[in-house]
Amino acid sequence: MCVPTFVKRAPLTDETVELAHRIGAPAFLAEAYHFAGALTFHLGKFQAARDWHQQSLEAGANHRHFHSEVYGINMGAFSRVYIAHCDWHLGQPDRALQTAEDGLALARESARPFSIALALDYLAMLHQFRRDPEAALTIAEEARSLCREYRFDYYGAWSALVRAWAIAEQGPLQQGLAAYDAALKEFAETGAGLRMPHYLCLLAAIQRKAGRRAAGLKIVAEATEIAETTLETWCNAELERERGELLLLDPSNDASKAAEAAFKRAIDIAADQGAKMLQLRASAALAQLWAEHNRMKEALDILAPIHDWFRQGFDTPDLLRARSLLAKLR
Repeated sequence: MCVPTFVKRAPLTDETVELAHRIGAPAFLAEAYHFAGALTFHLGKFQAARDWHQQSLEAGANHRHFHSEVYGINMGAFSRVYIAHCDWHLGQPDRALQTAEDGLALARESARPFSIALALDYLAMLHQFRRDPEAALTIAEEARSLCREYRFDYYGAWSALVRAWAIAEQGPLQQGLAAYDAALKEFAETGAGLRMPHYLCLLAAIQRKAGRRAAGLKIVAEATEIAETTLETWCNAELERERGELLLLDPSNDASKAAEAAFKRAIDIAADQGAKMLQLRASAALAQLWAEHNRMKEALDILAPIHDWFRQGFDTPDLLRARSLLAKLR
C-alpha cells in the first residue's frame, strides 16, 4: 500500500508559501495556504493548521477564480471543512459542526459534484469524530452515492469506511465488521494511504467490541508503525487510548497497569498537540480505570480540569460521559 511520507514533504510547505508570495496572486496564496494547512493537520499541529486554512479563506475572500477549480474544487469549501476538523480537535465541537455544514452549503452552491462529495466526506468524518453514527451514516451514504455516480474512487472509499463504522456502531457487529473489511479493501485499491492510522484505529475499536483483544492490539501496532513511518501523527493519542481499552479486555493486574500507561501516553500526546477533545477522551478512560480501583481523588483530579475547560459541546457523547463520571466521582 502506498503511504504518504510527510518527512519528505514537510519542507515543501515553506517553499510553496514563499513562491506564492513572490507571485502575489490571491489564487496562488489561497491554494498555498491550504496546502500548508492540510499538511500541518496530518502532522498533528491543529492550531497551526487552522491558522493556515484561515489565511487561505482570507486570501481568497474576494477572488472568484482558483486554479483548483479546474478539478472541481471550491477552495472556500475545502478550507472550511478542514477548519472544522481542526476545531473539533481543538475542543470546539459545536463551532466545528457549523463550519463543516457551512462548507457543504458553499460546495452545494458551487454545484460542482467533486466539491460536494469532498465536503460530504469531511462532514461524515466529523460526525464520526463526534461519535454520532446516525448522522455519519446519513451523510456517508449521500457521499457514496455521489462518488459512485461520478467515479470519485478515493472519496467513495472514504465514505464507505465512515459508513461501515456507523453500521458497526448501530447494527449487528459482524455486519459492521464485514462492511469495514470490504471498505478497507476498496480504499487499498485506490493506492492511497492518507489517514490509514485513523482508519485502522477505528477497526481496532470494532475488534474490541467483538472481544478480540489480540486482533485489536495487532491492528493498533500496525497503525502505530505506519504513523511512525509517515509522521501522520494526528491520531496518535487515539491509538494509545485504544491500546489501553484493548488491554483492559484482560482483567489481570499487569494488563491494568499497561492500560494505565497507555492512557497516560494518550493524555500527554493530546495535551502536546492542543487536542482538547482527545485529551478529554483519554482522561475519561483513565479516570474510569482509577475509579474502578477506588482511586477516586486521582480520577477526579485528572478529569475535572479538562472537562471544566470546555465552553461548548455539552450534548456530545464525550462531554456527557465525562460529566456523568464526574458526578459519580464527586
